[in-house]
Amino acid sequence: MKTLISLIISIFLSTLAAAQDLPTQEVPANIRTNFELDFKQATHANWKQAGSFYKVNFQSENLTKNVWYAKDGCLIKQQTPIAYKELPQAVKETLTASYPNIKLNTLIHTKKNGNSTYSLSIESDIAKKELLVFNYKGDEITQ
Repeated sequence: MKTLISLIISIFLSTLAAAQDLPTQEVPANIRTNFELDFKQATHANWKQAGSFYKVNFQSENLTKNVWYAKDGCLIKQQTPIAYKELPQAVKETLTASYPNIKLNTLIHTKKNGNSTYSLSIESDIAKKELLVFNYKGDEITQ
């Protein structure tokens, strides 16, 4: 467990190191405009540039969300924390059948290229994984 946590922290920190903080006024206008249209309720936006992508972390509906835009202004990916009740029924059924007695820590809904995935950070004595990813049909996706 400690090794995985260390690995996750390392990856997170390296991602932060690779991404460059960006003042809002330095984000290309087409991306800012699309963000403002896509997320009208967004507050506390913090921008980063990583390669050719622009990532914005913001608050909306009492949640911290992350979205990525390409240079052309197209929304590439979005991640939102969700509650267990928001998981598709098929994912809940797979969890019940395949991973009984687990403790769910964090649930993230990711939308990318029109597809949804559900990432679940778990604690379990029997599961060898600490992160599970499912599609909307409840199929586990190996990472």
